[in-house]
Amino acid sequence: MPPKRNMGKPKTAPPKALVEAAKAKAEAKTAAAAAATSASASAASSSNGAAKPTSAASASLAKTAAALKAARAAAAAGGAKSASAAAQQRKPLPAKEATIFKTVLKMYETKQYKKGLKAVEGILKKVPDHGESHAMKGLFMSQLDQREEGFKEVRKAVELDPGSHIIWHVYGLIHRGGKEYAEAIKCYHEALKLDSHNVQILRDLALLQIQTRDYAGYKATRELLARMFRGVHQRPHLVGLVVANHLLKDYDTALAMIEAWQGTYNPAPPPRDWDWSEMLMYKNEILEEAGELDRALDELDAMERVVCDVRAVQERRAHLLVTLGHHERAMEAYAKLIKTNPDSRNYVDGFIRAAQEAPVDVLEGLAEEYPKSGLIQLMLLIEADAKSDLFAARLEQYIVANVAKGVPSLFANLRPLYDDADKAPVLESVAQRLLETANADADAATGAEGKLWLHYFLAQYYDRQGERAVALEHVRQAVAEQDAERPVPELLMLEGRIYKHAGDAQRARDTLEAARKVDLKDRYLNTKCTKYLIRNGEIEQAEATIRLFARPDIANPIADLVDMQCQWFAFECGHAHAAAGRHGPALKKFEQLVGHFREFDDDQFDFHSYCLRKMTLRAYVATLRWEDTLRSHPYFTRAARAAIEEYLRVHRVKATPEFAAQVAEAEAAATAAKKLAAKEKKKHAKDAADDNKPPPPPADLDPLGAKFLATEPLEAAAKLVTLLETYAGHRLETHKLAFDVYAQQQQWLFALRAVQQMHAIAPEHPDTHQRTLTLQALVTEADAEEAQAIDESVRSVVVEGLAQLQNEGATELTPLADRNSAFLAVHGTASLAHAVAAARVSLVLGDRDVAAGAVRAWLAVVGVWRSTTFKAATAAAHSLTEGGAGDLADEVLEAARDAFLLD
Repeated sequence: MPPKRNMGKPKTAPPKALVEAAKAKAEAKTAAAAAATSASASAASSSNGAAKPTSAASASLAKTAAALKAARAAAAAGGAKSASAAAQQRKPLPAKEATIFKTVLKMYETKQYKKGLKAVEGILKKVPDHGESHAMKGLFMSQLDQREEGFKEVRKAVELDPGSHIIWHVYGLIHRGGKEYAEAIKCYHEALKLDSHNVQILRDLALLQIQTRDYAGYKATRELLARMFRGVHQRPHLVGLVVANHLLKDYDTALAMIEAWQGTYNPAPPPRDWDWSEMLMYKNEILEEAGELDRALDELDAMERVVCDVRAVQERRAHLLVTLGHHERAMEAYAKLIKTNPDSRNYVDGFIRAAQEAPVDVLEGLAEEYPKSGLIQLMLLIEADAKSDLFAARLEQYIVANVAKGVPSLFANLRPLYDDADKAPVLESVAQRLLETANADADAATGAEGKLWLHYFLAQYYDRQGERAVALEHVRQAVAEQDAERPVPELLMLEGRIYKHAGDAQRARDTLEAARKVDLKDRYLNTKCTKYLIRNGEIEQAEATIRLFARPDIANPIADLVDMQCQWFAFECGHAHAAAGRHGPALKKFEQLVGHFREFDDDQFDFHSYCLRKMTLRAYVATLRWEDTLRSHPYFTRAARAAIEEYLRVHRVKATPEFAAQVAEAEAAATAAKKLAAKEKKKHAKDAADDNKPPPPPADLDPLGAKFLATEPLEAAAKLVTLLETYAGHRLETHKLAFDVYAQQQQWLFALRAVQQMHAIAPEHPDTHQRTLTLQALVTEADAEEAQAIDESVRSVVVEGLAQLQNEGATELTPLADRNSAFLAVHGTASLAHAVAAARVSLVLGDRDVAAGAVRAWLAVVGVWRSTTFKAATAAAHSLTEGGAGDLADEVLEAARDAFLLD
């Protein structure tokens, strides 16, 4: 909405105190404007040029706000002469220009930005010092992709007329458009000091307050808006107050606001009215959060006759009954729900809780009653004792039913059983027995294609167990069982996955390409093939493959993947570039993923008004709470970790000639891209004048990531570490990377904190051992020059903290070599990661022989590769390379290739 002078004045009289305050403010307003204009003009005359929008915005805002504050102080002191001078200084627009200005506001509202800009420029030709016209010009320019120039115009408007609420409102809109929410809120507050009852400004302020989770401010703004209206017009603001108080956990006030909202209906609406129904359901949730479970349960009975979502009422009743301990009634409620959907995990879990019996007994009864429910059958297998006849019988029944139907997801469905050391062998024996039966009897219960799907299942099982040669043999036997005229692409996909796990990216890619050609119209096969092409380093071929399913009207399908926030593609491309040593493109892809989550955060802005208007309150509050934990999502943590690792690699190589060559190439590519974009823009402007052609898609102005190569890598990495510590602090990888960054920055206390967090999460983990002893080495065994750089008080705190981790109450540290030897003796052959961690510590101590001995001792153990993946071997090799032991890394990779070699 455009800013307006008297937009939405209250339809009912405000309280008397507010009227008196408004009169007092009006008397001081003209004097304030004059003094502020003088002060800001003085500040402007001392300025030596325009700065960048973001930094200049804060400086200008501070200056003008200070000037306005001084002006108000002078006005409050009663400067009648100043007020008169200000009134003479601010001249209204001539009648013709005033009419045009009103039209300009309507043009902004109807998004006629070019016409509006032309009209406001006409006003400024006649009245060049009209601040509000400058503000509108800046607003139009910002909407026409001229943000920097528009920002300058608005700053000029503030300097010309800091006493105009329109200008401050526009200033806030400009900041909001740039996602500078804190600055926008400051501008809105300044506007409200000049026009405290401007409804549009109050609404815009409320949106920003809920966006930034300033719940207290949001509540205050909604209260002011609610007092300005009555009856029907008050409802949306009362709804906002309900949400605000709920989020502040002021449940009593929230419930009172609901009663006030209901009081605006006279008479009450008919049954099944959506707004009334949703408010009743939302009220019930608030009652539960407030701990008034009995009251919430009582109200459900009356609600069921009037609400729209009857199923939700039934679910809430069952949930409240079991929470309150009314188990018999809860069982009845959940039994009715299970009858409608026996494959709902929530219903089955609720029934088990209500039954208060052994889960396996409850599930056995449900399995008899609902034999077609795959969920109940699977839950019974999870709960049953692996050594019981029940487990073996039910498992065979489950496998036979799925194999007979040819269900490819059978192995994935049974995944919870594989981690159980007692149940995994039973899976193998049952499947093998069924396969033997199918080989002996063509009419076996597993059906005509039973052998094919049993081989498929066993291939996945042996692949998971690390027996990839056996797995590959089962895949080939399954291929022999299939109908040659109707090949099964799942078999080729599994064969490709086995090659991938064996580290043979080329054969995996070839196999997936063959699977794709089985059905060229299958988008999923195309996507999987694209992913395997990228992992083999064939990014251009992958782009050509993914284009096959792009819409023909899309000019640049790869750019469209970015617009559509396709995360897997960017993630895989980033890793491919990183593996090839292309730092700029890798960082660009990883930061692109991080940027998607900023977009997710910004996207909620549009829902703050929509959800209150449409009364989707339960979903709205759930969304707000989900958004608050958004960056704990695995995709964000994976992207942030990958970006941090790449920034650390850049930090290590930034002084090399190879890196300098990459920077020069990226800068040259960016320069060429900008020139081409300017040429295309000029050509389009010429063509559009003749043919009304749509604008071309935005060009990629930084194809090789020059922007990210120019940043200080440790600072960029530290920002991502802070986000991970906030949202993924429970993950060991977060604190591992935090240590790596803080150690490079020589922030020893932060590095100690990271090590302490790692000990709290996994004290025996190899990464914890490596980082702990590395920190001890850095602060206690540094050379003379490095030792002088560490403050003695900091060193003592770190040493004390490390001693406490070593042994509670200890004050001295055990020598590093002794600690590493003890770790190696206990964990040296536990896993490749343990051996490499000990080797890395030895490399820090300069003992290369011990490092080599640790790695080779693990490699000499018979059968170690069955419990190790090629991916783990690659990670170990990277770690050894970073530690300066490239020869050991080569030994690990060579041994892995020999162990995983497949015919």
